[in-house]
Amino acid sequence: MRNATQPIKVLCVIPISKDSPYNFEIIGNQPLWRFTVDDALESRLINKVVICSDNPTFEQVENVQFLPRPPSLSSKNTTGEQIAKYVAKKIGNYNVIVYLEITHLYRPKNMIDDMIKRFTTEKLDTLFTAQETTSVYWKYDTDRYKRMDETFMRSMFRRPIYKEMMGLVTITSFKAGKFVGDNVGIVPIKGVFSTIDIKSEEDIWLANSVFYELGYPEKYPR
Repeated sequence: MRNATQPIKVLCVIPISKDSPYNFEIIGNQPLWRFTVDDALESRLINKVVICSDNPTFEQVENVQFLPRPPSLSSKNTTGEQIAKYVAKKIGNYNVIVYLEITHLYRPKNMIDDMIKRFTTEKLDTLFTAQETTSVYWKYDTDRYKRMDETFMRSMFRRPIYKEMMGLVTITSFKAGKFVGDNVGIVPIKGVFSTIDIKSEEDIWLANSVFYELGYPEKYPR
């Protein structure tokens, strides 16, 4: 937890599971994981980058610290919050934690540093990216589908709602030990490219299409 008298020390946590089938999938001219690691290393405000993985291959990555993921945190049920807490406690002496997932590869230029600045300036507990939409959502409740927004109006007049995209960028101080604290800020994502999250072969195709169509990284506004 940080306070006003402490200097800001920023730790970046990148979890990589050996069970993911897409870690080494080539997007454009480099493996998927490289995009996120490069984003972290390009930041001017991050002091240390840590890859936490149960795959020893990542011990060889330059300019980052490798932290082995213990068996207790290697199951498919392990959450990003658990990994971030483990790394923050293990490394110690960092009061701002940046959490990134490698399945999100298209981050706008300067997004990480801009979010760190906002996080510290506004004295937030947690700041994360989220997809903004004015679409109508439904949910299944007990025995029937229910509309989540009971107000029937055109989308242009509807207040936006937000879908978490914490793997794109999340910043936290773990205030009171909570990954998501009480004082939360959201960075809305309205475009398409940053919402790409590699979970399927179709996502791989889409990411490659963006890479080659836009000439990434020369033309993509990162």
